Amino acid sequence: MHKSMMDKHILITGGSGSQYAADILDRFLSEGANVHVLTRDIESSKKKLSDKFLIYKSQLNLYEVDYQKYQSLEMAVYSASKKSGIDALINCAATAKIGRVEDVSMDDWNAVFHLNVNIPLVLSKLTAPFLRKSEFGCILNISSIYAERSPKHFIYGDSGLNSPLNYGASKAALQYMTKYLATYWSPEIRVNALVPGGFYAGQSKDFVSEYVNFVPMKRMAEKGDLGGAAVFLCGQDAKYITGQCLLVDGGWTCW
Repeated sequence: MHKSMMDKHILITGGSGSQYAADILDRFLSEGANVHVLTRDIESSKKKLSDKFLIYKSQLNLYEVDYQKYQSLEMAVYSASKKSGIDALINCAATAKIGRVEDVSMDDWNAVFHLNVNIPLVLSKLTAPFLRKSEFGCILNISSIYAERSPKHFIYGDSGLNSPLNYGASKAALQYMTKYLATYWSPEIRVNALVPGGFYAGQSKDFVSEYVNFVPMKRMAEKGDLGGAAVFLCGQDAKYITGQCLLVDGGWTCW
């Protein structure tokens, strides 16, 4: 069977974290890519990805980084590039500060923007020289439907888990950066964003029931939904696509 990412080198942040990242990582590995994961805790990531190492040991590489230190990121990119260059960067690492707008401090706000916006920019700049050398060169930013729409606060009830302003605002900034860099670095580097809807991860039945009322496809995202879209946007079938924010939300943003 043809594997579309065979021997490509993909640098991804957050690859051992969220369900989004896990789905994307799984798909790239299964398509034959060599995946270089940046992580803040290499031992924790080894445990989380232990099953992947059993199957894809020769394809999977981990690099511990401190997202507060530019030199740490620079060294990780250099180490990853020594293998065979870098063909694609996937900015998937993200954070949010849950809480009422009135209660989230500016330090919290700045911390969210640092990881969700500043780090993708820094890594885009660091990898750009390598991406230009690749006929494949592209950047994929992982955004959110909350960059497109405000959350439906009422579906969260009294849980206090509403998607916060800091998260959606940072993802909106990431989408603007996607479009800017797509025009700035074209035609050598393609830059796109993947905009996923809510991913099922054991949420309560009440929450899921409320959420899917606003999804034409009547379900949350699940394993396989995001990885395929990510591989498409990074692959040769998307070679004429840049500056786009692809919604993978089951139609949530249609209403």
